[in-house]
Amino acid sequence: MLYYWVTLSFVHVLLLDGILKPKTSYGADGIFTKLLKKTIDQIVDPITYIINLTFNTVTFPTDLKCSKLIPIYKAGDPCLLNNYRPIILLLSFSKILERILYNKIVNFLYTNDILYRHQYGFRAKHSNIHPVLHLLNHCDDVNNSNPIQLILATFCDLS
Repeated sequence: MLYYWVTLSFVHVLLLDGILKPKTSYGADGIFTKLLKKTIDQIVDPITYIINLTFNTVTFPTDLKCSKLIPIYKAGDPCLLNNYRPIILLLSFSKILERILYNKIVNFLYTNDILYRHQYGFRAKHSNIHPVLHLLNHCDDVNNSNPIQLILATFCDLS
C-alpha cells in the first residue's frame, strides 16, 4: 500500500508559489519550468504519485539523475578549460523532488531540535555575521569574568 507523504495540494502550492522560477532554460529532458507552471493542473497528480512512490521505495529515480552541463566563459584565454565555470541544469522534476525532500528533512531537524544551536551556515534566518557576534559575545563574557584570562582564536580561510 502506498503511504502518502505529500498531498496534491502541497505539490500544487509548492510549484505555484515560487519553488520553481518560471525560466525558459531546461535540463536534459527539454522541459522548462515555465511550461510546468502553466500545466500544473494537468500534471500535479502524476508528479505527486511519483514523489510518494519515491519516498515509499526510498529510491531516487535513475531517470531524474540526468543533468545538462554548460560551460560559461569567465575571462582570460578561451582555449584554457580553467577559464570556464560549469553550470549544471537539473531536470525540472528533479528540482521538485529535491525541494520536497529538503523541506521534509529541514522540518524534521527543527521539529526534533537536532541542529546545534550555534550552527549558522546553510540555515534560514542565519547569516555569516552570527558566528562573529557569537565570538565577540564569548570574548566579552570571558573578559568581564576574568580580565587576566587570555583568548586565543584561530581562523582559516579555505577559499
